[in-house]
Amino acid sequence: MNDIRNDIQQRLRDAITAAVNGAEPSFDVMIAVRRRRRRSLRRLAAAGAAAVAVVATTATLLAAQHALPGQRAPGAATTTLFPGGGRLLLAHAGALRWLYPDGRTIRIPGKFNGASVSAGELLAWKYSKVGTSYYTMRLDGSRQRLVLPAFHDSKLSAIGGQLSPDGSKLAYIQQKMVSQGNATDTAWVLNLATGKRTDLGAMFDSAFAWLDDATILTTAPDGKSLVLISVATGRSSRYVAVTTPALVGAYEHAQPGAGPPEFIGSDGVRGSGASARVAVWLAAKHRLGAVTRPAVVVLHARTPVVTYAPKTPDALGFTWGPGDLVLLQTGAGDGPGTWQAYAATLQSGRPSRPVPGGMAGATFNPVGNVMALQDGGTLTFVATPRPACEHTTRCLAFQPTALPQSATVQAWLP
Repeated sequence: MNDIRNDIQQRLRDAITAAVNGAEPSFDVMIAVRRRRRRSLRRLAAAGAAAVAVVATTATLLAAQHALPGQRAPGAATTTLFPGGGRLLLAHAGALRWLYPDGRTIRIPGKFNGASVSAGELLAWKYSKVGTSYYTMRLDGSRQRLVLPAFHDSKLSAIGGQLSPDGSKLAYIQQKMVSQGNATDTAWVLNLATGKRTDLGAMFDSAFAWLDDATILTTAPDGKSLVLISVATGRSSRYVAVTTPALVGAYEHAQPGAGPPEFIGSDGVRGSGASARVAVWLAAKHRLGAVTRPAVVVLHARTPVVTYAPKTPDALGFTWGPGDLVLLQTGAGDGPGTWQAYAATLQSGRPSRPVPGGMAGATFNPVGNVMALQDGGTLTFVATPRPACEHTTRCLAFQPTALPQSATVQAWLP
């Protein structure tokens, strides 16, 4: 596990250093951090795929990239580029664009390397010779505001930025390069109204999530528990530990014979405050010391609600979907053909039949009845299998649609 984690950290640091020095990173630093947080990449063996987000494009999209904002790409009037409706936010060559199924594109003004959607607006970032800067803006790119300038220090970088649920604060990780191949992570929160920054202390890794507008959930420095940190005071309190009886019981029931869990991590939060659901990643220790038999336990008020433990040769990834849907991914590192994706719900720990693919990323469309799976430069759209699709507006039936890679998908919105 340490070798995996160190390799991913080194890739992140190399890319950050390249960005700070004005070079083009070999992979998108922010996408890597987002995926590292969301899928707990410190414990996944797929280091090569860790930095790749879901991507989508066709020859029509390539033409659309040169069209004026709001125009329809030539020949795209009767073409459906992807099923599932909605619009895709794409990042390519320093530009952000909304892509619609009929080929229309709308470009976000300015140069940005990526973005995430939170609190009904965009949090975008861009790289420069002096580091990474963060901006907030409306979904159409208007009212752009620089909220966190680059540090102008080659040893410092801000990564993993997330807006609070109400959009009033920005949490990020300040990564300091202590020496070649050695960096420290510290959590910070910026109040966007006052400009005040609060140091929340050292983090075990870059996996954290907002529990509500005043609290962040992350892994304790010893890696044995999840803690809640007050963004006002910086004080922390234990949320759950790897030895918490309810977690141990849920894990051993899902993975009989594996023994008690030895590793714990955060796989994100759905909702806020008292209604929040928290996804906790657990795994046992292999006789050789490596991570084995992973599972994800979803908690409500610290009580297990459902546990997912699909059979996997190595890694287990977890992604929140719309409504009560979740998406699971299993596979063995960079091994093509080993990765599979499953749709599941919060009502049952039994996932759908596996769908091949998803080594480099997976996501749902806005209503959840279409899944997009990324593998080796190809994005494949498939209908969400039953019974999970029965929790959406309706189940769909269509042949998988494969598209070549050119741009990274930052979001899929209505």
